[in-house]
Amino acid sequence: MKTMKAPKKTRKKTGTSNSAVLRRADAAKVATAATTAATAAAAAAATAVQAAAAIATEQSIAIARIDERTKFIVDNMSSLVTQDEFGPVKSVVYGLVGSVLLALMGAVVALVLK
Repeated sequence: MKTMKAPKKTRKKTGTSNSAVLRRADAAKVATAATTAATAAAAAAATAVQAAAAIATEQSIAIARIDERTKFIVDNMSSLVTQDEFGPVKSVVYGLVGSVLLALMGAVVALVLK
């Protein structure tokens, strides 16, 4: 008697298994996340570059103002009064103010004593 062999179970191949499909979907999600992260990083870098350019512009303006003021001060140094020139003027003004205040205090004392 002949024995019959059981027919082989054949699996119809679709070209991809379920795990391969899941791996592709996961890879697509990872690629999307990576693209989003790269886009955010590029936007942050662009913002940082713009901020740095703005700061550099502000600094160059501030430096220009300082240079302008320094030049103005140096140009006007000859018109300033020195301590030697100011000393006698200071003494005269302090003497006059002292005399006026002494006269006022004397008038007040004279009014009080009357």
